[in-house]
Amino acid sequence: MISLLKQVDQYLHLRRALGFKLRHEGFMLPDFARFVMKCSARITSELALKWATIDTHASPNWWHKRLSMVRGFAKFVHARDPRHEIPPEHLLVAPERSRIKPYIFQADDIIMLMEAARKHVGLHGETDATILGLLAATGMRVGEVLGLDRSDIDWKKGLLLIRGAKFGKSRQIPLHPSTMNALALYVRFRDHQIPAVRSPAFFLSTAGTRIHHQNFHHRYLHLLKESGLASKQTCRPRLHDLRHTFIISTLVEWYRTGKDVQAKLASLSTYVGHVNPSSTYWYLTATQDLLGQAVRRLDRAQGGQS
Repeated sequence: MISLLKQVDQYLHLRRALGFKLRHEGFMLPDFARFVMKCSARITSELALKWATIDTHASPNWWHKRLSMVRGFAKFVHARDPRHEIPPEHLLVAPERSRIKPYIFQADDIIMLMEAARKHVGLHGETDATILGLLAATGMRVGEVLGLDRSDIDWKKGLLLIRGAKFGKSRQIPLHPSTMNALALYVRFRDHQIPAVRSPAFFLSTAGTRIHHQNFHHRYLHLLKESGLASKQTCRPRLHDLRHTFIISTLVEWYRTGKDVQAKLASLSTYVGHVNPSSTYWYLTATQDLLGQAVRRLDRAQGGQS
């Protein structure tokens, strides 16, 4: 009989071959398989529900997402062995679709995270600090940053090539000279630590290989605690919130300096890799700064009409 862990590997390989990234499933389904194997020889609805809700402090949304992952895998193994149960959808009530309120980073927050990373001496810390800085400076997706190759940076023109991003799109984005300088310093440090090139990846693990998304995410969660940022906030700052922060900060600066935001929004959408400006509007969370700029602009417009 094929072990449940082996079937997880087969399931992930099949789904990824079809184009699914399955980042969460990549480390959560093996955990589920080990959980089941400690208790039983097969998947049951009772075990699936127990595993999905094992974190009693998590939200119902997260419980539902965990159970959905199990359901997909359970269908796969049930096709081979009907003794495995497929947990019914009604085990957990589907949550209403709601948008998670993003955390908008302040400049000091990002500095704290980068300083916490650099306390880990060596390539490990310098890599994490530089990745966080690049995320904050460009609003790139985490997968885009980790997927960068050495050849993707045009040092003369100050351009960065993002290949095969979301929806299979590629794009070039200009980088500020300070960002280029930070990347150059990282290259010097990286090549000193690992002089023998084993991977085309720009950001390297201490083993000289490309960094896995889940590994970086786990380290980020530790940095939140080490920096003290996790305990100071009502909601946990997510990695993706750095992208929210970049977009919001750009808009606030445009409002502050009197730019025509509506006219410039298309360029911001292109920079961050959105298909159209409507996707960028989704990020326009009502922050105090953004609302303040909008109110002041409205007041000026009304004053001009009177």
